[in-house]
Amino acid sequence: MGSIECEVDGRCFSVSAAPDLIVVDFPDLQTLLGAARKTGPGVSLRSRLRHAGEVLTRTENRLDLRIKGRSVGSLGFGVRSGIYSLLGLGHFRLTLAAFLRSLT
Repeated sequence: MGSIECEVDGRCFSVSAAPDLIVVDFPDLQTLLGAARKTGPGVSLRSRLRHAGEVLTRTENRLDLRIKGRSVGSLGFGVRSGIYSLLGLGHFRLTLAAFLRSLT
């Protein structure tokens, strides 16, 4: 598994990859949201998530979003969207309980 350290707005996070799994681990919610806001001018986060989910599914890869090592969301191949498909976000899942626990 390879990994790199990244920085957004002076805050560091890690990205690691295995053949079919990409893990992005943020130290806190603020850093995750900072990275999410960097989607580019005129591009919505929902549009980016939808496109990323399609690419990850087509290539049979999954992205796991983590805060402090705990999985808070997934995107891509094999991810069941549930209610998020109503928002136009196929292949996306946010684990609300884990997400809320990461706030502490």
